[in-house]
Amino acid sequence: MVVTALIQLSSLISVIAISFISAELISLAGGIGIIFGANVGTTITAVIGAVGANIA
Repeated sequence: MVVTALIQLSSLISVIAISFISAELISLAGGIGIIFGANVGTTITAVIGAVGANIA
């Protein structure tokens, strides 16, 4: 459930960043940085969750 919420949050941040780029509120480089950061954060959270998982 948490992983699903984080993935959807990452997608929402991407949509918002693309909208801001289209409206010229942020630069393309800034938008790429925001999207990259959201995806890295989601990945790190998933890795932390996987490390604590019980693999049988």
